[in-house]
Amino acid sequence: MRVQLFDIERLVSVISDLETSKDGGQAAALCPHCGSVMRGRAVDGLCARCLLEIARKTELKNAESPAPFEIPQQFGRYTIRRQLGRGAMGVVYLAKDAELDRLVAIKVPQFGVGSEATIVERFRQEVRAAAAIQHPNICPIFDVDEVEGTLFMTMAYIEGRPLSSYVEASEGLSCTQTVCMARKLALALHAAHERGIIHRDLKPANIMIDRRGEPIIMDFGLACRRDLDAMNSLDRGAVVGTLGYMSPEQAAGRDATTASDQYSLGVVLHELLTQQLPFDEALASLRSEVSNKPASAPSEIVPEIPETLDWICLTAL
Repeated sequence: MRVQLFDIERLVSVISDLETSKDGGQAAALCPHCGSVMRGRAVDGLCARCLLEIARKTELKNAESPAPFEIPQQFGRYTIRRQLGRGAMGVVYLAKDAELDRLVAIKVPQFGVGSEATIVERFRQEVRAAAAIQHPNICPIFDVDEVEGTLFMTMAYIEGRPLSSYVEASEGLSCTQTVCMARKLALALHAAHERGIIHRDLKPANIMIDRRGEPIIMDFGLACRRDLDAMNSLDRGAVVGTLGYMSPEQAAGRDATTASDQYSLGVVLHELLTQQLPFDEALASLRSEVSNKPASAPSEIVPEIPETLDWICLTAL
């Protein structure tokens, strides 16, 4: 069950009161976002008022976005087996393609309220462009279509684990394994960039490791759609990407470029080598850090890492 806005306001108010009572009148730090005094422990480095404002905006945004459409078990030529995942971008299903007798992944994107027909058509064009990329380390896109008014795209079903699960479980890869993986990912991105396609949201969660141990970049089509949403937003400074992995230009709300994907790959490489992100992931400090603070060399965290890998990683960043 979703937390209602009233509950969030009451919760933050209670926390703020408790922090004030604990502080005992001692000098407190200033909130980097609004400049007000922060008392007690600051969550994500922000004061209670700023946290409340973020919660309010998130609640309003969720209220404006419709819940992803639940498709029937028989969906055109596809038989839905089960749901693979659900997020802000939509829903992913495992399905059987009756025509070609194979398993596929069906992604039903979630468009915001008031999305124009031109945005939907632009999405179709971007997905078709992404489908033209042929590379062994990029998940193939098979089709983009509609069934009874529901827009969807079909992709290859990749059996395996997301790279993020290796990071979360601290299953460290050797330097050789990491370099080999980074090389394959770089070549895959290069193949996309040659066709003028930018991923915009490269991160371990968007990289699957299949049963052969090969890294497969996912969600090129949905990354394109995300950019369209930003273009259609009243907020021209809308941030496109994921905190901790986005480039300085993305953090500043500017358009992503091929260099943005290179930067994100550098962050992924740094995390695989050290089990740490090169910059603080907190929203309050991200923009200033990625723009003004040099990244730490991986060997400063793991001394066994060769200097050559330091150079590769820092060059990407």
